[in-house]
Amino acid sequence: MKYSCKWQKGWLTFYFILSTILSGCTNKTETNMSVYRTLTASLNSSKYNITNPTILLLKSMENKLANESTTFTASRWFAKATLIHYNTKIIIEYINSLKIQLKNESGLTIVDKHESFRESDINAVSQLFDKKNKGEELKERLIKFEQSLMSIDQELNAVFKNTIALTIGLSDPSEQTNKSFTQIFFDRIPSVAALAVLSKFQNDVKIIENETIIFCDNKIPS
Repeated sequence: MKYSCKWQKGWLTFYFILSTILSGCTNKTETNMSVYRTLTASLNSSKYNITNPTILLLKSMENKLANESTTFTASRWFAKATLIHYNTKIIIEYINSLKIQLKNESGLTIVDKHESFRESDINAVSQLFDKKNKGEELKERLIKFEQSLMSIDQELNAVFKNTIALTIGLSDPSEQTNKSFTQIFFDRIPSVAALAVLSKFQNDVKIIENETIIFCDNKIPS
């Protein structure tokens, strides 16, 4: 089974959507903001749709521990799957913290549980991801996530080592190797677009979590 093949062009498609919106006329700013909001909502919905099957799969693997015929193998691979789940949780929470920091940079206020911030604020994105170096910090966290998963099991590494970096955006699909990670993902975009980018990272991290845990589950005899 070839994992992640259908997601490998995900960042290219995402780049196209962002560039199309950003190249729009200035009098369409509110329309662009609406598109960004819709894009972010869609990515977040997709993330949760991936998360639920993963949780069910982990529960199924745990149940296999009680089966005498699969206990030994299940205990080994369930431990690996649990570690994958833990590492995924860490990077997801970190990216959530970046979302909060970005909203704060953009003047976040909360009234009656309703958030309001400057969605079109380009300077806030530059301040956080460039001047405060959070862009390169995010890159290092994603690299750490990749390395942590690949160190869990040699067979897992052999299957996913050529796809995981591309799937979560560490290998630039547009081959703009003369640009830094921060320039590729966060250069001259408004806050609401940067939130969409962060949601895209979370979405793809959850995809990798799901596929690697499926791999672990497939190692347990039915």
